[in-house]
Amino acid sequence: MTPAHANDNTPRPAWFDQLLLKYDPFIRKKCTGDEDLYQDVRLRMLERWHQFRKDGSFVAWAGYMVRGARGESARRSVRRSAKAHLQRVDTCVQPSQEHYTDINLVLESLTTVESVSLRCSAMGYEYHEIGKMRGVSKQAAAQAAKLGRARLAANDNRPAEKQRLRA
Repeated sequence: MTPAHANDNTPRPAWFDQLLLKYDPFIRKKCTGDEDLYQDVRLRMLERWHQFRKDGSFVAWAGYMVRGARGESARRSVRRSAKAHLQRVDTCVQPSQEHYTDINLVLESLTTVESVSLRCSAMGYEYHEIGKMRGVSKQAAAQAAKLGRARLAANDNRPAEKQRLRA
C-alpha cells in the first residue's frame, strides 16, 4: 500500500538529502563507473524517497535501488535489441503468393529448429546472433543450419519433390 504522502507535493526532508550526499561515494562505487546507471539510481532514489524508512539502513536501501535500476537497464537493452531485430526483419521484401507457396513447401520438410536457423542465416544473421535468439550456442545454430541445407539438398535431388515444388 502506498503511503498517503507519496502522491502529494510534500518536499523531501533535509535529513534525506544529507544521507544522499553522505553515501554518494558508496552509490558511485555500486554503479561500477557506469554514469548512466548512476544517474538512473539517483533519479530512482529521489523519486522514491518516501519509501525509505528513517529507522532502516540507508546503505541497504541504496543497494536495493541500484539493483532495481540495473535490472531496469538490462530490460531496456533487451527491448531495444528486440525492436532492432523486428526492424531488420520488416525491411525484407514480402514474397509473391507463388513464391510464398514454394517457400512453405520447402520449409515443411524441415524441423522448426532447422527452418529458423536456415532462414535467419539466409537473412544475413551470423551464427552467434542466431544462437543468441534461440538460446543456444553458435555451434548448435551452425549445425542446425547445415542440417537444414543438407535436408534441402536431399529433397532437391528427389524427382517427385522437384515436380511437387514446380507444379
